[in-house]
Amino acid sequence: MVGDEAAGASAGSEVRIEYETLTENNPEYELWLAHDQSLVAYITSTLSEEVLGSIDDDLTTLELWTTLATTYSQ
Repeated sequence: MVGDEAAGASAGSEVRIEYETLTENNPEYELWLAHDQSLVAYITSTLSEEVLGSIDDDLTTLELWTTLATTYSQ
């Protein structure tokens, strides 16, 4: 707690993080996105229509996998 207070955070306070918007394309991100969407397509191709109806269309592979694991694991 002492370290948190020294950094300006205290119980109940909200820490805000400033983000920059990048305007240039990152080729590695574009490659990652293509691979990620291929994996999403592969995973969703194995799901039933019932399950597909409960899944958002714009998820990353991690988000999709986490949603499936949380919803259907026992």
